[in-house]
Amino acid sequence: MMTVALLLLLGVVEGRVEDERTGAGIGKAAVRLMIREDRAAGAVLTDRDGSFKLEAIRPGRYRVEVEHPAYSRKWRAALKSPRVVEISDGSHVKDLVYRLVPLGVLAGRVVDEDRGPHRGAAVMALKKYEEKGMVLWQQASTARTDDRGEYRLDGLEPGEYVLLTAAQREREPKQAALTFFPRGQRIEDAAVLKLEPGSIREGLEMTAQLEAVRRVGGRVDLDKGEAEVKLVVGGLGDAVGLAFSSQGTRKGEFEFKDLPGGEYLLVAGTEKAADKRYAVLPVKLIQEDREGLLLRLEPLPLLQGRVEGLKEGESARVVARGMGWREGSETKTGKNGEFALGLLPGPYILEVRGLKEGLYVEGGTLRKIEVPGDSQLVLTVKAGTGDVLCFAAPGEEIRFENDGEARTVMADENGLVTAKNLPPGKYQVIGEAGKPREVLVESKTIVGMEVAR
Repeated sequence: MMTVALLLLLGVVEGRVEDERTGAGIGKAAVRLMIREDRAAGAVLTDRDGSFKLEAIRPGRYRVEVEHPAYSRKWRAALKSPRVVEISDGSHVKDLVYRLVPLGVLAGRVVDEDRGPHRGAAVMALKKYEEKGMVLWQQASTARTDDRGEYRLDGLEPGEYVLLTAAQREREPKQAALTFFPRGQRIEDAAVLKLEPGSIREGLEMTAQLEAVRRVGGRVDLDKGEAEVKLVVGGLGDAVGLAFSSQGTRKGEFEFKDLPGGEYLLVAGTEKAADKRYAVLPVKLIQEDREGLLLRLEPLPLLQGRVEGLKEGESARVVARGMGWREGSETKTGKNGEFALGLLPGPYILEVRGLKEGLYVEGGTLRKIEVPGDSQLVLTVKAGTGDVLCFAAPGEEIRFENDGEARTVMADENGLVTAKNLPPGKYQVIGEAGKPREVLVESKTIVGMEVAR
């Protein structure tokens, strides 16, 4: 009997990881070849000069992952350095270059009105986001001050930030304060801090104007059952969803203690599927406690409408994404394309999903709405989408944007990007480097282009 042995030749992958800003090599960056989302075929840390070498790699296709705790997860590949590598028998893939964007730091201290250090104060960095003309501030990082009143918020993506501190003195008499940098209780009082890639902004001092802690309490007007009550930091408009605390009622009653003075919103709601109700009450805790408050529940406003143009048996999902402290909701269209969503009053981003290939919503799948102002919506579905084919670096993420659409597509191993079923209109095509390109998509057309690099 003769035995035949097959020799499998293993491959090698090597390259370098660099700082996007300086071009310097990055040591101790993790480089992984991923077979699938949760399984790596090989992993290594870069040397001091940023170089790496992965050996004994079995033939196959692998997605490259690069990571370092001091750098953004939004990294990019240099020209001709794919994010997806192909290993054949004995192949040697080399000269790969991957560039990481350094994260930034905001640092400073919290002091009292006598400029003494405040120990143990919570400090939050709120990052600015914009969508459909609306500005949102979302919590990006938190820290506590040390015995010198100093804080350091690291690992921050480039962008614009405001700082907020919640300072408290535990010993009697208890005192507390909510303060935006440099001093003030409203986001309109805050200084906007621009953070460039890798920049370190220090010396950011906040003065906490400590005052006696306050208490707010009352009851929710319930026939039966209980409600959930959230205490949301006020003075922030619709832009921030910062819940200070939340609790369930007991026999309809609620109480929040040891609160910094300032502006708040009490938001109560029930979760009964057949009868969802809500109450929102602004509360100012400036010089005294607020007790005996009554939250009168009323039915949630209904966002109603229909999606026209669907064929019999077809349906779509209508998704309302809440802005700031408001929670969103979604539903599936029913008979004749009708839908209804119970939503708290305020702004939302409405999106239609699940349309069949070739269909789009006239005016865009994304739109800003106001509840209850837009209580009856008619969304018209039409046929005639177009496709865009373009070339970029293999594995590079390309974004297609206009007023009613936002979509991200990754280039394949050959660098081909295929954005299918785009509604007609002008789009900004944005790569990971280079200036955005504009492209006109028309019904049932295929547009070929190359992404600027």
